[in-house]
Amino acid sequence: MVSWLLLAFAGTAYSACTNLVVRREWNELTASEKQTYTDAVYALTRRPIGGDLRDPIRVSYYDFVATHSQFAHWTHGTDQFYLYHRALVFQFEQALATVGWNKGSVYWDWSAVSQNWWTSDVWNYFGEVKSSAPDSCVTQGAFARTRYSVSTDPFSQGQRKVSGDPRCLRRCGRAGSALPDATAITGIIVGPKTYSQFHGDDTSNFHAVGHETLGGANCGDMANPVYSTNDPVFWLHHTFVDKVWWRWQQSCWTFKNDYEGFLNGGDPALGGHNPDRTGVARNQPLDSFSWWKAGDILDTEGDLLCYTYSKSPGDLDVPIVIGCPEPPPPSPQLSLSSSTTSVSPTLFEALPDASPTLSEALLPLPPSVSSAPAPSNRISSSSTSNTSPTTLAAQESITRNTSMTSEIATSPAQLTSTKTVLPSYWSDDQYLLTDLRMFISGYDPAHFASIRTLHNRDYDTPKYTIATQDDGRIMITFPASSRSILIPLGYSVHRIYSTSVQAVCAKTGKPKVFRPAKPGIAYRKPSCAPKDEVIAGGHLEYLAKPERLSLNFALLVGLDWSTVQTNNNQQAMTVDYFNCLIDNEGAFSPSQMKYHV
Repeated sequence: MVSWLLLAFAGTAYSACTNLVVRREWNELTASEKQTYTDAVYALTRRPIGGDLRDPIRVSYYDFVATHSQFAHWTHGTDQFYLYHRALVFQFEQALATVGWNKGSVYWDWSAVSQNWWTSDVWNYFGEVKSSAPDSCVTQGAFARTRYSVSTDPFSQGQRKVSGDPRCLRRCGRAGSALPDATAITGIIVGPKTYSQFHGDDTSNFHAVGHETLGGANCGDMANPVYSTNDPVFWLHHTFVDKVWWRWQQSCWTFKNDYEGFLNGGDPALGGHNPDRTGVARNQPLDSFSWWKAGDILDTEGDLLCYTYSKSPGDLDVPIVIGCPEPPPPSPQLSLSSSTTSVSPTLFEALPDASPTLSEALLPLPPSVSSAPAPSNRISSSSTSNTSPTTLAAQESITRNTSMTSEIATSPAQLTSTKTVLPSYWSDDQYLLTDLRMFISGYDPAHFASIRTLHNRDYDTPKYTIATQDDGRIMITFPASSRSILIPLGYSVHRIYSTSVQAVCAKTGKPKVFRPAKPGIAYRKPSCAPKDEVIAGGHLEYLAKPERLSLNFALLVGLDWSTVQTNNNQQAMTVDYFNCLIDNEGAFSPSQMKYHV
């Protein structure tokens, strides 16, 4: 029982809230509500910047711009990304409630109108999507150059080096270019079994491409990840980004408290007393919002956040995760208080840092492994012999309650030989067509369930193996995902996660994160795709490819450029195969223009 409680209440002691705020999509608002929301956002810009983020009554719009710019290096390209922006949007929501809008943050599900998003009435309220004025200054709406000025704080202005008018909001959105559609967003949600996988395996680049397409690469404020908060459309976009994470969390109850990965070394959240420690933990304070801990932000239905989301046109069905354990029954022995974030010490006495996530509990820490020359390969399976009793109990409980008994696939051989549900990794056209059909068109639900089963962890096989190569380097392999991570000479393994490894340099003592090498994938147009490139909004059924993420944006947020290029190619091929299905058997996306004429 205790092991389940560790997972269920990881990092927070807030009880379930009783008055959920439902965050609504922009098009669910009446015209009057849209105007009231816009007026409230504008009202926050009339407050002087003061640096007091904690007080919703005093905080200014420019305080949000300043803090987002100040902490951009620490909160982009790291595993704190989703948590930080959830906290940012939530505090902005609290500020809006003090100036006339108390109906929750509003999101724009542009994935449902990805082929003609520029025709939305969002731009009637927040200014033209692509300004033709000098310096691309917005001249219409509440945020026109005559009414609104961007932040002058030193953090954003230090990055926003522009010629011409330095104060106007700039926007040169890529009207006529497509965004990732709802099937691409669903592909992000279907598949990942850990937070790290969800955060790291997004082949659509949906967050970043949204910034560049809506704002205009190398021009608009929205297109720069540092000072994008200057553009009020930022909040509609990032509330949607939060909803995508929320939808993934809803697919299995253990996902709600799953948080693993790394921060950039020196992140203020790590504490000055130990600046080189880069692993995340639920008891770490958040950047910008140090009065909250990471664990406070994970569950949207705790007493702190207490919100949910409405269903929008882009919400395609997400199948139940096969292998997700049943939630544990409530325990009368556990006492939680809504006024404190501490839990009884005895519950965590074997886990001084934080309770384990599902993935952490399944990957016990090995003894320190250092790269050293060896006469031959030595392979050892992960063992629980050095794991704390509490972690062992969690492992045993998880294994018992999530045993994978599928009539379709039960053997490890089947698990390792099955192709992934995400089509972008495959080279065989038939597999691409078969499984793209599976989650776009809804065909063959039994097959869909079997693939979901195959991609849950095989709990009866080792979670990883460690092999010392002939040259002394360390190879860590994860059999369930067929991924490997090579640790170079001079590093000792410190911590193993489901998708990455932290190792410490023997010479400097500095930690470094190593991830599986992702093979570069070149774009290859399938023969079944339309011969001519599809123009966004120009075909009733075919989808146009989204814009490719730029090198400039990737560098600003610390993304690996080769990975970004591969993601761009994968996304383009996924759209190609969607269009193939239209001609073969039919495919559905709410963005298809036949639903918007």
